[in-house]
Amino acid sequence: MSAETTLFLLVSVPDTRRQAFETALAWARADEHLPFSCLLRHTAFGTGGTLEFRPSKRHGIDTDECPDDEGLVLSIWGEFDEAEDLAAWLCRHGAEGRVIQHSRDGDAEAWGWEFRGHRIRRLRLSQASR
Repeated sequence: MSAETTLFLLVSVPDTRRQAFETALAWARADEHLPFSCLLRHTAFGTGGTLEFRPSKRHGIDTDECPDDEGLVLSIWGEFDEAEDLAAWLCRHGAEGRVIQHSRDGDAEAWGWEFRGHRIRRLRLSQASR
């Protein structure tokens, strides 16, 4: 059983890769065998060019944020065992940015992935000392 986390999507796609990315995104959204296809079906590009979530209580895509005028948010919460696969897929298809997970269990644990130029690295985030 996985833990409940908040998943942050801090991702953009360079203009030179945007068309190819959108084609790959359409295929991935339709591929029921991808463990993160449901997450991709609830993403959209905001006016600033960032890929963001479109929450849907009906589909279990919940958020603590107030959606913007386009109905988009940067974070959703739930059980996301597929977050690392999502980050790898975004990287492989030319996206740049970070996917961050933050535990909702009160232990302040956070981790994620940062990617750019088809390279990815795992992040282990910790509280700053005072």
